Amino acid sequence: MPQNSIDLSDPPQVEYFKDNKYVKLALEYCSNRRLGTAINSCKRFYLSLEDKVHKNRLVIPFFDESNKVVCYQTRALTQNQFPKYLTKFGEKELFGLSNIDSELPYVFIFEGPIDSMFVKNGLAMASLSPTERQLQQLNNLIGYEQIWVFDNDKNNQQTSRKIQKYTNEGKKIFIWPKEFMKFKDFNEVCCSLELDEIPWKFVVKNSAQGQEALIKQKLLK
Repeated sequence: MPQNSIDLSDPPQVEYFKDNKYVKLALEYCSNRRLGTAINSCKRFYLSLEDKVHKNRLVIPFFDESNKVVCYQTRALTQNQFPKYLTKFGEKELFGLSNIDSELPYVFIFEGPIDSMFVKNGLAMASLSPTERQLQQLNNLIGYEQIWVFDNDKNNQQTSRKIQKYTNEGKKIFIWPKEFMKFKDFNEVCCSLELDEIPWKFVVKNSAQGQEALIKQKLLK
């Protein structure tokens, strides 16, 4: 974890640092983005006021199946902090593994952790493509159907190529329904509609693979 991290879910720590600008910004960000109440939230967020690289950035921890922090991603809290996201890891693992409900036969794989917090059994790569370690973890999730959820960003050629590649490989892809086309991602949907969860059945219903996925994607263009 970043140097001397503050646990934003711990009232005594928050009270002690309550007048700090970045603590206030981090708490406001979590509240405005509904991160604390999201159905699949990691529940614990951190902030370091001292770390040389991740100073004054929201820290999103990645827990493994035994609830041990194995890596983390930090997010900028002001516009002059760059880049927006930084990831610290020895070997990057999937976000959300500690929250998997074995009663649900699906896992939903997102680019970013924040979006994955709003669907039960949401996982995140913290990138557009999984690492070898993340692929290994996905392969170990026997008995779960995988559905890949990408941002609704039609101007991003990299995302478009990735969706096309995965569709051609026969992976099941979430197809953004027409009534949601004004939203960029799941977090934006939930913030706009004041939701803490997008039902997993809705995601399954709007997912497709193979020829069906290709047709649905073309109809939305």
